[in-house]
Amino acid sequence: MRYAQTPFQSDLRYVSSPNTLPTASNDVVYHHAYSYLNTQWATNWRSWQITPRVYVTHHAQSLHNRLSADRMKQSNVVIEPILQISRSLNRFAFITFNTAYSRRPIAREHIFSQPVFTSHRTHVSAIPSLELQSTWNASLNLFSNNLEKGTELQLTNSYQNVKGAFFNSMAIDENLFLIQHFYMPQELNRYTSTWKLAKFFNSINTRLEYDGGFDYLRNFNFINQSGMRRNQHYMLRQSLSLRTVLSGPLNFYASGNWVWNQSGSQDQRFQNQMLVLTQRSIWRPSKSWVMNLDWNYHIPALHIPEESYLFSDFNLS
Repeated sequence: MRYAQTPFQSDLRYVSSPNTLPTASNDVVYHHAYSYLNTQWATNWRSWQITPRVYVTHHAQSLHNRLSADRMKQSNVVIEPILQISRSLNRFAFITFNTAYSRRPIAREHIFSQPVFTSHRTHVSAIPSLELQSTWNASLNLFSNNLEKGTELQLTNSYQNVKGAFFNSMAIDENLFLIQHFYMPQELNRYTSTWKLAKFFNSINTRLEYDGGFDYLRNFNFINQSGMRRNQHYMLRQSLSLRTVLSGPLNFYASGNWVWNQSGSQDQRFQNQMLVLTQRSIWRPSKSWVMNLDWNYHIPALHIPEESYLFSDFNLS
């Protein structure tokens, strides 16, 4: 059995401004007590390992606003299953599958109904809610590391579905940035994939590595009294690097990173490509001295190649 009590009191005072707002105060007490039962099994059969688990949890929440005398209470019994499956493919590689479902109380920063200043021009408030947030995660991963051949392979894929969250309603002008959080039972989705392939060449004591990733996110927001805006974000990255491990005093590292991203809502899109090239020379004249010379070349937007930047850094330690 766990028990948590969160008393909080804040006062907000505004200096003269063209957009002056009334003085605001918060005085709330939030209670969260929970108890749980955990059941777990583990099965090993040949190259397979299967581990199912089940959590049965009881959440009891209450929120008391002592200024307005508003009280909220909610009690939930939640069943949360978890499944983990792994299989060894050979001495160097294995594959895993994981999935889990959970329902948890939402973060405590959303219990304040009156504005709270977080900077000189930003204030945040919320319409409190004790609803639970449901999350389903699933992932499929492959790992291989053959030290004899000097090869490494990693493939990961994950998906997350979140139902029920606090969304932002934002009002922005030249003086204030107003943010109000409120609960909606909408679904948020995220998919992520990463990959890495590396090879160590013994003949030249050099490691060559290629890695990349793809990320997709869908969420919602509200800006300046607009309707609900559905946002989608895409990101694709590719990276190639080379590192020497020579026995002499001089070694090198070089990499190239390319990133493409696209963000937008129903009525607008923003797209960009970025390129970063890096080179490092590492010189060890003795066991107690190390010199690093770095060069970094940045193109923040490939469609504007004239806006590029070259950085240099020297370090002696």
